[in-house]
Amino acid sequence: MSTLKKISCGLCCISAGLAMLAYIGLGLGLGTMTAAAVEAIGRNPEAAMSVIIALIIGVIAILILGVLAFIVAKKLICVAKRSCDSDC
Repeated sequence: MSTLKKISCGLCCISAGLAMLAYIGLGLGLGTMTAAAVEAIGRNPEAAMSVIIALIIGVIAILILGVLAFIVAKKLICVAKRSCDSDC
């Protein structure tokens, strides 16, 4: 295997790991959003339904980004396996 293929394989694996680091941000974002929603409902109970609807929409958007990060990481792993002459 050439040096260029080894470097390509290593960089794809590193990139996949970095793509999975997005889950740290997802966890922090979900925690912060939930805390803010609970605090808003505590301050103004009459607006609970609108806060909950906004929270659900935000959670769905964040989880979609998490799925996209997983797909990108999986594709990068497949590219790394192909560049290392393995099956994906």
